[in-house]
Amino acid sequence: MSKFEKVILYILSFILFPVGFITWIISLFNQNPQMKKVGRTALYFSRASFCLQLLIGVANFILYTNVTLQ
Repeated sequence: MSKFEKVILYILSFILFPVGFITWIISLFNQNPQMKKVGRTALYFSRASFCLQLLIGVANFILYTNVTLQ
């Protein structure tokens, strides 16, 4: 895998977190150690993206409900 392909995959994993999970699952069955490392890194980007989106969603909900109740 070229460096450009890896960067595109990592960016897609961050923007669309299911892409990283799918890449990780595919890399589990691959025997290439480089592909396993790419899959693990994509999973980390996906986890960070998911946590960030969840945190923003919860903060949005809390802020919205506090504004409407007052």
